Amino acid sequence: MRSRPLLFALVLLIAFPLSFAQNRVTTGKPQPPAVLSAKTIAFVTCFPGAQADEMKQQATAFFTKWKRYHVVPDPQQADLVVLLGPIPGYVSESNFRDVLSGHSPAKFAPPAATPAAQAAAPDSPPLFTVFDGPASRAPETHHFRSLWAHSLDESKVALSANDFKSYVSRSAENYNGNGFNFQVCQMLHTAFC
Repeated sequence: MRSRPLLFALVLLIAFPLSFAQNRVTTGKPQPPAVLSAKTIAFVTCFPGAQADEMKQQATAFFTKWKRYHVVPDPQQADLVVLLGPIPGYVSESNFRDVLSGHSPAKFAPPAATPAAQAAAPDSPPLFTVFDGPASRAPETHHFRSLWAHSLDESKVALSANDFKSYVSRSAENYNGNGFNFQVCQMLHTAFC
């Protein structure tokens, strides 16, 4: 009877290193979600003038206080890029990479935006949208997929940012490679690989 627990323990000791070794061979080091591995964050917005500055200041204040990510001014240097606000309807998919890189969407506006043209290409609703910075800068990226998005009350960035903070906390608790959270996976990977 004592041999069953011993056999089970032996199987576990063999299985875990092998599963990590297989993961290392096929995919390299186990990768956490971008929101967990990111170190830096930047903010871009499509709001005009003073409203854009206010949104960025609110976001910067929240993330500086949180201390999870280091806020950088240049989206080109950020691991995560947060788009605050609506995306103007005239920004095409081919220009979207430039917007995420920090260029003003006004640069892409048609010379004479008539009311009919504006109605044909309405702005998106205001959102707090998080993108993987390196993936959004990759030349082979043609379809941009957000990591997380939430509706944005234009006067209260902190509400959406706090929801993102909760999402990151839940991701850290729930991320697993083999049924373990992120911290345990890192420890096991370091020990066995």
